This record gives sequence, C-alpha cells and structure tokens, in this order.
Amino acid sequence: MKTAFRFMDGRKDNHNTQDYYYFDPPLEDYDGTKHETAVISSAHFGESYECYIFPCDRSGKWLSYVEMPGSMRGTISHDDVFDNIGYRLIEGDIDV
Repeated sequence: MKTAFRFMDGRKDNHNTQDYYYFDPPLEDYDGTKHETAVISSAHFGESYECYIFPCDRSGKWLSYVEMPGSMRGTISHDDVFDNIGYRLIEGDIDV
C-alpha cells in the first residue's frame, strides 16, 4: 500500500496551504529521481485553483520549483492529489 504521513505543517493563509509529507514508497519526479519527502502546495487566486507537489528535504527546504507528477489544476484539495497519485494519507504527524 502506498502511504503518506505529514511531517511538518507549512504555510496556511486565505490563499495558500502547504504541508510537508513523507511518502512510502518514494515519489518519482519527471527525471526519475525518487523523493521520500515532498511539499503539497495549494493556492487559489480569483477563479484559478491549483494543488502542486514539489520535492523537498527533511528540513522542508524545497529542492525544485518544477512540479512533480500528480500535481493538479482545478482543485486545492490535498486529498484530491493523494487520490490522483494513489497514496493513502495516514493521519497523525511523524518525525522524519
């Protein structure tokens, strides 16, 4: 089973939400590099909605601003992204 755990809360305001997740098995980017940790960032501006995945390290530092496979437009739901990439979010925070 593909699972994800939140390991750090990120930015939350009226237009953006970011949370940091650990993925088992690791996510793969477009170059084939595997990432155990990634940030899911959702934003809405007017009538535009997006929810993108970006690789990060365990401290939360973004490794790239190129979105990863499974990123979506038309939603700000992290749950939609988890469904899209076939991972199940396990509730509860963990230390990585």
